[in-house]
Amino acid sequence: MKCLKHLSAAWPVLLWAAGKACAAELLANGGFEQNGGAGTSAFVSWTAQSQAGSQGGFYAQQGSQSAITPVAVPTPPAGSFTAMTDQPGPGGHVLYQDVALPTGLPIAFTGKVYVQNAARIAAAPASLDYTGAAPNQQVRIDVMDPAAGAFDTSAGVLKPLFAWPSTSEPSHAMADSAYQNIQADLSAFAGQTVRIRIAQTDNRQSLFVGLDALSVQQVQPLTTPAAPSQVAYFVQGGVLQLGFAPVSAPANDPVIAYNAQCTPVGGGAV
Repeated sequence: MKCLKHLSAAWPVLLWAAGKACAAELLANGGFEQNGGAGTSAFVSWTAQSQAGSQGGFYAQQGSQSAITPVAVPTPPAGSFTAMTDQPGPGGHVLYQDVALPTGLPIAFTGKVYVQNAARIAAAPASLDYTGAAPNQQVRIDVMDPAAGAFDTSAGVLKPLFAWPSTSEPSHAMADSAYQNIQADLSAFAGQTVRIRIAQTDNRQSLFVGLDALSVQQVQPLTTPAAPSQVAYFVQGGVLQLGFAPVSAPANDPVIAYNAQCTPVGGGAV
């Protein structure tokens, strides 16, 4: 992620200093591009786990079909792969990664999520156990205590990031959706190691859940450097020569370029 900052000097010749910043990525392989190949369940830096007796799981998905069934799904919105659930039968599945969150700056979670439900019902009981008699067709993304069980839905959940279905949508006809953007502020957990967990349970029919472009970033606030000093210029024919003192900036947020804009003193085109 890059940010630009700019400034101008009160002069017929205007100068801008362009800097870079502004965020440090904390989540590894959030785009799921590093995997064991299409249709496999191995993702670098992520741990996959399924409830005993489950069928299917999270797979590396490419193109416009799910990994094993196959069913028509949207193409990956970022890069060549997504992580997507697929199943020939009922089950419960989680995919998670532990992330150390530093102190000192705001921390943001962002990502893209896709849900397609093959059942004509969706239900989110307070459990990820697919073996119950009641319907359990749900998706959730949570910030977790790393010491909690992989399928915990109670005290181990520190902050819900996404839930499907929502309480305002108690049932869902057979349909699919486009990838949607999600975001959340994780600054309250600065200085801790937390677990980002994606969970999916289905005990009625297939439930396809796609994840892409997941990110946890420590965001550097945008800063504006001082104006260039000792600005001078000399014009000869069609050539303008500039001189100015370089702008100072910290090593972790350097000025990387200058842009100049000139307007004739007597008026005219820039």
